[in-house]
Amino acid sequence: PIELDPQRRRESLAAALEALEGPGAAASLDAYLATSRAFLDGGWPLAIEERLDAPSLPAFVAAAVRQLPVFQSHDDMLRRYFPNSAKARALLAFQDLYVGLSPFQAPAVFSLLQAMELDVDAGYGIKYPVGGFDEVRRKLERACTALGVEIRTGADVSRVDVDDGRATGVTLADGSRVAADAVVVNADLPLAERTLVPSDRARNFEKAKSSSSVVSLSFALDRSFAALAHHNIVFADDLGPGPWDSLFSRPAADWAPGHFYVHCPTRSDPSAAPPGCDAITVLVPTPPLPRGAGDAAADALSRSWVDAARKSVVERLARLPEMARWTESIVH
Repeated sequence: PIELDPQRRRESLAAALEALEGPGAAASLDAYLATSRAFLDGGWPLAIEERLDAPSLPAFVAAAVRQLPVFQSHDDMLRRYFPNSAKARALLAFQDLYVGLSPFQAPAVFSLLQAMELDVDAGYGIKYPVGGFDEVRRKLERACTALGVEIRTGADVSRVDVDDGRATGVTLADGSRVAADAVVVNADLPLAERTLVPSDRARNFEKAKSSSSVVSLSFALDRSFAALAHHNIVFADDLGPGPWDSLFSRPAADWAPGHFYVHCPTRSDPSAAPPGCDAITVLVPTPPLPRGAGDAAADALSRSWVDAARKSVVERLARLPEMARWTESIVH
């Protein structure tokens, strides 16, 4: 296991990489993060916001002039800094899943995700809301209410109203209408366009390539396991393209569990579980369901993925120190 001290993240990550890659890995990490930070500064408007405008183009050109690996894959970039250890490269490439890409196909510019997570010295890093993410909702609700915002729940929307090319409100299932200066839709985008937007305004996603999906497993445990940190990545035995190909290149029916993420918030927030206990969530990436699959076929495939993911998680977590019988601690 690779353990990272959240208070000394750069130092503990450098030490872990030195153990995997060999002498000089700490300096390589600094160089890699400097490149990632340059991509973050110049590549965010292009890679994340997907806009090529006057302010963002010069930054992109400047990055190319500085001879950043603009046209390499993220894996190619990582091999420049960490040529010896596939595990070191896998550790620094896992975040590519956030944008639904494989590091073997993702442009190197997406290393900016590592800068966002790891470069604490530059003001970035991971933040966790004490009390869980539902606390974010509660505080947002309180702030909105204090400002006089009316929050309505259980109001089914049947249509987004569009006039002269812009959303002007929504029509509810009971036929009433809510006018709005802006409409924010948090549903799945292709589904929302197909079911809520007028057909003459909806975009067609039939030929679009879907991103990866995920099986989420939650476990309430009656004891705490020291082998688990707040954030954990469990790698597949295959550290090469195999697990990524299973997500993005092979038929969905051939998917097998690969790398997965384990979240154990009690390490930072004791309120997440009773004293002496752990509450963990495991995210196992999967392919998207095949386009055009009927409900019965999609349900059957989903169930098979959930079963395979649970089996893999049980077996692979049991390999961690003092977790051989961890399933005996599951209470829910």
